[in-house]
Amino acid sequence: MKKIRIVSIPKGEAPEWVREAWIGLEIPIVKEEPEGAWSIGPITRRPYTHGGYWVQRNLALKFLLKKNLEAFQWWLDLIEKQEGTILSSSERLFLFDTGCCEVIE
Repeated sequence: MKKIRIVSIPKGEAPEWVREAWIGLEIPIVKEEPEGAWSIGPITRRPYTHGGYWVQRNLALKFLLKKNLEAFQWWLDLIEKQEGTILSSSERLFLFDTGCCEVIE
């Protein structure tokens, strides 16, 4: 299974310190869309598009929890405020832009 390794700060609406916490993590890829994919900003809920790699949200957050509790908590608080509970939507995905990742096998 292919994975991405986050090598630089991902694009996004999260604060820079939260996005920076992803650097170094290796996360299995669910789907590749290097030419462009539609996503929704986690804060503004505005649609945007950029090339990237989809990963399973809850799995990615488990990796983040092991590395940076504060960044994990930021995401947990946002998700629970918007959705009620993180457990209710395990099928949700995160999109990491191609510029911040390298694909590894």
